[in-house]
Amino acid sequence: MVFLFSSIFWLVFASYVHIQTLLKFEFLSLYLLLLFISTAENKLLKNAGYFSVLACNVVFMIIFFQRFLTGEWV
Repeated sequence: MVFLFSSIFWLVFASYVHIQTLLKFEFLSLYLLLLFISTAENKLLKNAGYFSVLACNVVFMIIFFQRFLTGEWV
């Protein structure tokens, strides 16, 4: 339900202009949903959410570091 409501929220602000823009907003919604899942009461759900967020952060760190080393991003 949270993902559905956040998707509708993004559509209100014209994120449907291009599919890449919409996918970026949807990825942000999914990431925020994983953050909320990592605070759940259920230990299995909490661990799954935590390690998913950790994996996403490691991937982002590697991508940004690679971009920094090639001079694309400062």
